[in-house]
Amino acid sequence: MITDSTAPVRVVQLVTEAEGSSRTRHTEATDRSGLGETAGLVVVRTTEDPERAATAVTAGEADCVVALGADPAAALDAVRADTADIPFLAILPRDDRIGAQGLLAAPAADVVWADDELLPELVARRAAALVAAADVETLRWKREQVDHALDSLTDLFYVIDADGRMVRWNRRFNERWGLTDAEIAETWPWEFLVEDDWAAVQEAIGQTLSEGEASARVRAALPDGRTPMLELQGRRLTDDHGNILGLCGTGRDISEQAAREDSLRTRNEQLDEFAAVLSHDLRNPLSVAIGSLDIARAERDTSDLERTADALARLNDLIDDILTAARQDRTVIDPVPVSLRAISQAAWNSVSTHGATLEVTTDIVIRADPTRLRRVLENLFRNSVEHGSTAGHDVTVTVATLAGEDGTAGFVVADDGPGVPETDRERVFDRGHSTGDGVGLGLAVVRNLAEAHGWRVTLGDGQGARFEFHDVDVVPPGN
Repeated sequence: MITDSTAPVRVVQLVTEAEGSSRTRHTEATDRSGLGETAGLVVVRTTEDPERAATAVTAGEADCVVALGADPAAALDAVRADTADIPFLAILPRDDRIGAQGLLAAPAADVVWADDELLPELVARRAAALVAAADVETLRWKREQVDHALDSLTDLFYVIDADGRMVRWNRRFNERWGLTDAEIAETWPWEFLVEDDWAAVQEAIGQTLSEGEASARVRAALPDGRTPMLELQGRRLTDDHGNILGLCGTGRDISEQAAREDSLRTRNEQLDEFAAVLSHDLRNPLSVAIGSLDIARAERDTSDLERTADALARLNDLIDDILTAARQDRTVIDPVPVSLRAISQAAWNSVSTHGATLEVTTDIVIRADPTRLRRVLENLFRNSVEHGSTAGHDVTVTVATLAGEDGTAGFVVADDGPGVPETDRERVFDRGHSTGDGVGLGLAVVRNLAEAHGWRVTLGDGQGARFEFHDVDVVPPGN
C-alpha cells in the first residue's frame, strides 16, 4: 500500500487519438509533454484503449489510470466497465466544470486542474494519494466482508494471541454469553466453559501453539445455566517468518451428537450383556445337550435322535445369528488378506449340506475379517441348502468373481435352486423376514456384516438365488 505521496506510482496514461498518435509505450519515466518527468510518477503505458488501461491495472502492471485529454466521463465509464474500484485521475482544463461533476462524485476518482503549465509533481502526489486511499478503502471493505461472513456462522469463531488472550471473535460469542466486546476482551478463553473443563481447554491451547492443531470436547457455561457440549478445533497462526502469532479456532455445538453417542454407548453395553448371556447361559447347556446326544447316538441312533440333533444344530446356528445381530454396529477396522476359495471351503465344511455341492471358480484374495466373512458365507450356504433343494434336485452353490466396470470389483454367491420369490425380493434382507420356518436373521446378518466391511450386497437377477458383493477391496495378484 502506498502511503508516501512522493513514492513512485505506476500509471496507465489514457489519451485521445490525436494526442496519442505520436506516443509509444513507456517502461521508465521520460521527459514527455503533458506529465513530464518526476520521481513520484512512472508511466508504464500510454494507450487510447480504455479496456487495455483497465486490464493493466487489474493485472497488477499499474496502480491507476491517468486520463489526459480524453473525454473524462466516457473514459471513466469505459475503464470501470467490469471493475468498479480502479483508481482514476483525470487531468482537465480549469474551466471544464461539467466534465468534472461525475468524476468528483465517483469513488476512487479525482481531478487535477491543468493551467497553461501542468505541474508533474502535483499529478504524482494526487495519484499516490488516490492509490493509497483506494487501497485503504479496499482493505476496509475486505475486512467488513470477512467480519460479516464470520458473524453469519452458526459456529463460534475466535482468535487467541500467543499469550492466550482473546483478540477477535464473531457475534456468536456476544449472543451466546450476552457480553459486550469490551467484556469479552477482558475474559480468558476458558472462562466461557464449565470450570471442570478449564484444564482441558488450556491443554488444547498449548498443544495448538506447540504442535499446530488440536481439538477438545468441552462444556460451555451459559448464563441461563445450560451446559451444551462444544467441539473446539484450533489451528496455529504464524507470520511469513514462522513466528507464532497465536491461534484461530471454531466451536461447534454437538450436544445432540454427544447425546446420540451416549445413547449408542449405553445400547452397546446392553447388547454386550445380552451377548454374554447368550454365549454363556445358553451356549453352555446347549453344548452339554449336544455332547449327551452324541453319546446316545453312538450307542443307538434313531430317526428321533437325528431330528433332535438337527434341532440342536439349528438352535446353535440361531444363537450365532443372534450374537452377530447384537454386535452389528462393530465396524471392521483391521481387515487382512483372505483367500476367497479357502474360506469358502472352510465355511462349507461347517454347514450341513445334505447332498448339495459347492463350486468355487475364483482364486481372488480380498481384504476382510476372516471370522465375519466366514459367517457371511455360512449363512448364505445354509440359506441355499434349505431353500434351494427341491424334490429330486440337490442344489449346487457357486462362489465366483464379480466383474465390475473397472475390472474385478467383488464376488458373488449363487445357487441353481428356485430363487427368491418376486414378492420377497425387496424384503429379503429385512430382519425378521423369512420364507421358511426360521426367525429371519440369516440374511439380515449377511447384510450387516457386509456393511461392517464397507461392502454393498444386492440380490442379483437370474436363475436361483444370487447374492452380489460390491465395493470389495480385492488384493491385486502378486501382492
